[in-house]
Amino acid sequence: MKKAIICTTLLTLAIASASFAHDGATGIVKQRMDMMSDVARSMKTLGQMIKGEADYNADTAQAAAQKIAKHSKHFQTMFPIGSTQEPTEALPTVWENSDEFQKLFYTMENEASELEVIASSAKTAEEIKIKFSTLGKTCGMCHEKFRLKK
Repeated sequence: MKKAIICTTLLTLAIASASFAHDGATGIVKQRMDMMSDVARSMKTLGQMIKGEADYNADTAQAAAQKIAKHSKHFQTMFPIGSTQEPTEALPTVWENSDEFQKLFYTMENEASELEVIASSAKTAEEIKIKFSTLGKTCGMCHEKFRLKK
């Protein structure tokens, strides 16, 4: 649970800095930054419910999980070779270790799809907590190895 709280805190910080980080972004870099920000907002929404900072709302949780799952299906195509123009936060290791990077996105897609399924019938935040935490850990692993530290 502590890791889920840490992941949620990191996502909150990412959202807060997103408007500054996206200044000047264009093309595929802007697309992926916008998608990542959208996922971060959805993770924050779910995290607040799980931590009890917001009341659990099944419709909101389902919509957030659905948005994460939808975006996760496209992330693998959001990092073509050469998409390194500023203000990208992607490290060169994205392309140097592309097999590992792609594997993490595959894992994310699976975890996000499972979260979407669970959220579609969940009546409480407790029911989504474990899958949310697992997804958050996957996001964290990718950020640790493949994203510029802030």
